[in-house]
Formats: sequence, structure tokens, C-alpha cells
Amino acid sequence: MSTPHILLVVFPAQGHISPALQLAMKLVAQGIQLTFLTSSFAEARMSKPTNISGLNFVYFPEVTKGKDYMFELRKHGSQTLKDIILSSINVGLPISRILYTTLLPWAADIARESHIPSILLWTQPVTTLVTFHYYFNGYEDVIKNICNHENSTLQLPRLPLLSRRDLHSFLLPSNPYKGVLRTFKDHLDALDMDENPTVLVNSFNALEEEALKAITKYKMVGVGPLVPSSIFNTKNNSEDSLSSNLWQKSIDCTGWLDSKPHGSIIYVSFGSYVKQSMTQMKEIAKGLLASGKAFLWVITSNNDETVKNQEDGIEILNNMMEELEEKGMIVPWCAQLEVLKHPSIGCFLTHCGWNSTLESMVCGVPMVCFPKMFDQGTISKLVVDVWKVGVRVDENEDGIVCQEEIKKCIDHVMDGGKFAQELGENARKWMSLGKEAVLEGGSSYYNLKAFVEEIKGGSSAFD
Repeated sequence: MSTPHILLVVFPAQGHISPALQLAMKLVAQGIQLTFLTSSFAEARMSKPTNISGLNFVYFPEVTKGKDYMFELRKHGSQTLKDIILSSINVGLPISRILYTTLLPWAADIARESHIPSILLWTQPVTTLVTFHYYFNGYEDVIKNICNHENSTLQLPRLPLLSRRDLHSFLLPSNPYKGVLRTFKDHLDALDMDENPTVLVNSFNALEEEALKAITKYKMVGVGPLVPSSIFNTKNNSEDSLSSNLWQKSIDCTGWLDSKPHGSIIYVSFGSYVKQSMTQMKEIAKGLLASGKAFLWVITSNNDETVKNQEDGIEILNNMMEELEEKGMIVPWCAQLEVLKHPSIGCFLTHCGWNSTLESMVCGVPMVCFPKMFDQGTISKLVVDVWKVGVRVDENEDGIVCQEEIKKCIDHVMDGGKFAQELGENARKWMSLGKEAVLEGGSSYYNLKAFVEEIKGGSSAFD
């Protein structure tokens, strides 16, 4: 029997690429040949990867950001995808399955045209997929109603009670990405066209148990948390060399962190996409200083656009820079997992992107949630009210989180009181459950093994 060959098509953003890389390594380790397809934009941000047997990288042309971005991405990505399918046949290693990440439903269309089974890799929490499913299947008016009433709440089947601020920003009237909302409808339509639609999710059974059962016609399979195995002290050299070498070099903060007491540092990062206003930057800085805690603050600088953002951010903080540098450390980028697992970290002030949230949880670090857009409001809801590993900031009437609010939330997490202790205990519980899920015998380990067996033609443990 020939070696199964998976083509993994990945949206060119770090939040998609990072978990997709981890999944790719796990599949290759189980004897799968894998071709990883994404944009040359991502290639430009990567260092030369370690040569790993069974893993091949292919890139389609970079697409310029703008109003036609999704259309151009589809055009260039589709053509490259078709070329790979044809060339794989010509070299005697035909594609067995097409895996594709969130925001790329057209990959499923091409798979269907080519008579190749396809599987969605959902890179957000399962809860958001379920919410979109409800929105497009009978709950649109109900969801729109709470969007128009700030204090209204909504109880959707198998989901926590949601308010307007807990919803995905694409569902809100203020959503500037109307076309992208249609992309989520396309995802659901593509799944509905399959006889037995399968969705691999970067989550695990214990974390979103109810949401995983919410859409009975989909086979939703938890294979997460998709993070490097070294975080669980079960080092896989190929996984870690990939994760550390693909992305450009980070600032080494280890020496500075080593000099700080256990659990004393606030780690501050809002990811690679979120941009804070000048007013908000100042309030964050003042809030950090008012907390009296030492901090490590990432002000992003990872491409030409965000280099300017980082320079602008530093300029905004110039009149406070001496005081900030006395109390903390400001860097353009760092190896986030290495930071989060350092014993000196006691709190993560985060935008609540899904990867950052999972990384914080598997490192046992409580969070101050500072959501801005996309799925971040939903994730904050889960962090605070379901998993109980953090607190959430409140904005004032101008949409700004003031310094007093930031200090208050940091105090809740780090003051050593009963509530802070409960957050710490819950964080350690989820760290243990996340490790348990991916290690041999765990739910995600078992699910991925069954998925590979199915592709190889053996019996499927899914059924």
C-alpha cells in the first residue's frame, strides 16, 4: 500500500500556521507524507526550516492586503492547489486527503471537484464554529437581537450564556468584514455537501465537551492543544526545531526572567494583529506601572507594517520610557511559550487569541483578558466564566480600558488572595488536563491515531 499523502492548505497568518505546523509534525511522525501549502507572505517571515523527512513546503504567490484580499487569495491559492494535485499524480504520490484551515472553504470545493476527501482544520474554539452554525441555521434573528441590546443574553444549545460582547465580532452590526462573514457560511455549506463531514479542532474533549457534541451531523474531533511537545516535557526534537526555526528569531528574555521571583511577572502581548490606539497604549503603560509589578511587554515588530507599529508604540511611550524600563522589559517579539512556561510568570495580559489562550492554559498561567475583535470576546467568556482561569477588563464609554481597570484586574490575578488562589488552582488543573489529552492514551492522542488509521485504510475508531 502506498504512503498516504495529505495536502494541508493553510491561511497565511501566524494564528493558523502555528497550530497547522504542529498538526503536520504529528501526522508525519505517524507515517503520513504531508505537503504544507500557504502563501509566500508566510515564507518570507520564516527562517529556513529543518529538513524533516515526509514534510514538504509549497507556496502560492503573495496576495496584497486590501478589499479584494480574500478573492485574490482564492484565485492564487486555488490554482496552486490544482497544480499540486496534478503534479502529485504525475510523480506517483497522489493526494489522499486535503486538509484546510479556517477561512479557506474553496479548498473543499477543489477537493470535491478532484474527488479527494477533505477535512476542515478549525483554528478557533469549537464554540465559535457552533455559534456560526446556529447563526446560519435558524438563530440569525435571535443573535441579531442581542447584538442590538447591550444587556440582553442568549442561551444557545450546549453553549454558555452569551451577551453581545461575548459574540464573534463578525456577527456584530459594527463588523467591517462583511465579506468574511460569508466565508463562514461557505465553510458550513462545504461541510453540508459532504456525506460524513469531519472537522479537526485545536481543542480537546475536556475543554469544550458540550460544544463538541452540539452539531450532530458533523464529526468534530479534538486533536489539541496543538503546541510543541516540549511544553509537556516529552521532547520531540523535530517538532521543536520546526517551531523554533520557522519563525524568525525572537529576543531572548531568559536571563531577565531568571532574575525575577517566582510568579512575579506580568507578561503582556496582544498578538501579531491587534493594534492599540495611542490613548490605549498610554493607559496600558500607566496601569502596568500602577500595579507595582515587573512586566515583560511585547510591542509587535515582525514585518514591515508592524515594525512601524512598534516604532510608533515606543514613540507614544517615550515620556514614560525611563520609568517603564526601570520596572519592566519591552521587546519587539519573543518566544511566547518559553516565556509562559518560565516560573517567574504570574499573569498573562492577553488579547485572547486562541493560540495564546491555549498556550497560557497549558503553561498554567492565569489571564487578564483584553479582547478586541474576532473570536476574542467568545474566548474571554470561556476563560472567565467556563474555565475560570482569568478575569476580563471592562471598557469605559469611549471604548478605552483605563489604567485603574487594568491595575484592578492585575490585582485580582496576582494579589495572592482567595480569588487569585482559585484562578491559579484552575489554571494548574487545565494545564494537567491539556497534557493528559495529548499524551499516549489521552483523548486527542487517541483521536489523531484513529484519524491516521482511517486515512491508511484501517478500521476507524471514530465510528
